[in-house]
Amino acid sequence: MTQTGIPSHFEQRVGLKFQLVASLQSVRWEPFVTYIAALMEKKIPVFLSVPGPAGQDSRVVFLNDGMAAAVATRNSRQIVQELMRALEMRHRRKELTGSDNSASDLS
Repeated sequence: MTQTGIPSHFEQRVGLKFQLVASLQSVRWEPFVTYIAALMEKKIPVFLSVPGPAGQDSRVVFLNDGMAAAVATRNSRQIVQELMRALEMRHRRKELTGSDNSASDLS
């Protein structure tokens, strides 16, 4: 993992981070799902950030590695399930450990 949070096996050294500002359910929005899947197919690193509680940092998840199989299917429902799983894993880690320092839950 590099300082940017992009794993070293990615040739592309610049990625995109999306910040959710609405409900976690907004990751189900079809244009969003289609867009991030297209970015991942092009091997562009994609991160998803969710605001933390007041006074705490946002939670950031690197999506590409853990979502590769779902993206390859081009099945929106499967992609959404993986997005929700990524967010749930991040939330659960924070609750269990009090720490949220990994940028790559799914790799």
